[in-house]
Amino acid sequence: DLIEELRSGIDTEAAKIGFVADKQAVYGTLVSLLVAQNQPAAALEVVERAKARALVDLLADRYTSAAAAQVLPRGDARLAALLQRQRDAEEALQAQNPTRSDATWAQQRNTVQAATAQLRQAAPELASLVSASAATAAELAQLLDKDEVGLQYFVQGDRLLALVFSPQGTRAFTLDGVGLLADVRDYRAALTRRTPQAPAQALALAQKLHRRLVAPLQGALGSRAVLLVPHGVLHYLPFAALHDGQRYLLDQHALRLST
Repeated sequence: DLIEELRSGIDTEAAKIGFVADKQAVYGTLVSLLVAQNQPAAALEVVERAKARALVDLLADRYTSAAAAQVLPRGDARLAALLQRQRDAEEALQAQNPTRSDATWAQQRNTVQAATAQLRQAAPELASLVSASAATAAELAQLLDKDEVGLQYFVQGDRLLALVFSPQGTRAFTLDGVGLLADVRDYRAALTRRTPQAPAQALALAQKLHRRLVAPLQGALGSRAVLLVPHGVLHYLPFAALHDGQRYLLDQHALRLST
């Protein structure tokens, strides 16, 4: 909570990136601890929270100026007032002197939370642009189609986690993340290389990545459709072309991709 509140008070995107550079490890450690405590649903929610904060920061920068008024329904003074109240509360929190009492800071934080809750109730879409609100595991499961399972990856250095979620629950898998960046780069290069050896090289790498990323999860995925949520370097991986030695992944599962 403290990291996210401090980060939201930084004015420039470059400064935010610099601040958060060594803070992502906090999210990664918390996710690992929750998995170790057999709380995969809670781990999934922290993964969502880690991603949501960065996205909201990017979007919020575009809605701190007069541009915010342009997304409001014409003449909707109430929503405009709620948005302004939420902004004023955040600015007041950011202006708190660190030497002031914890009680004063906590009181202002409660004011921010109350203003954000009011905005979220009145206009959920607008609130999502100015406040991080990660979905719960149950809410994520509701987004799945019938006979579909969600697969969310989380990359933290050499640690790689896969979370398989559905209305029946969430399962966590710790995978081998060592050298993942190099494998993805090599695979993409092989796909575009025009040499007689390139197709065989690409297929070998597709099978290697399938063994690393998909094979350990096959029991949880079954034959269902899969909603893929990549992370980090996996955003650049063509999952549909991964190969198990007999078939491509797209031949095994109907695939959807989300960020």
